[in-house]
Amino acid sequence: MNEQNVDEIEIPGPPEIIGFTEDILTAPLLIFDLETTGLQRTSDIIQLAAYSENNQFSRYIMPNRAISSGASEITKISVIGSQMYHDLQAVPSKLQNEAFTDFNDFVKSFPVKPLLVGHDIKRFDCHVLYNALRCHNMWNEFSSNISGVLDTLELFKLLYQKRPS
Repeated sequence: MNEQNVDEIEIPGPPEIIGFTEDILTAPLLIFDLETTGLQRTSDIIQLAAYSENNQFSRYIMPNRAISSGASEITKISVIGSQMYHDLQAVPSKLQNEAFTDFNDFVKSFPVKPLLVGHDIKRFDCHVLYNALRCHNMWNEFSSNISGVLDTLELFKLLYQKRPS
């Protein structure tokens, strides 16, 4: 083992953030939210909605598994037979593959890659979206059409560090 004097060891610079470009600062914001069949990161998405300054997207998505009673109580979304309901009103729904294809097409329609934004998405929503898109072989296409992801909870924590919770 080659020993060096501690004073001679160079401290490496900070790691490079892969995929970050200045474009992220001017990217259109695409605010998204989803509703799921449960609280697990592998839950099915039952509603996917996104909004930007000039565009919006919303799909009810027929799940492959039952919606937990807790999730149904929170979201007011249920499935009876082959019909999906929101607040006891029938709503049109799509199969998962169709809905995720529509979402990919929506994201691709932006002239500049949008920044995906949501509150507390790092903990749950991003994982569920990733799992769903990966299962349908759509993650690579989707991720290549966004400029990044911003969790506003993390942003607020950074901006308001000294405030009590």
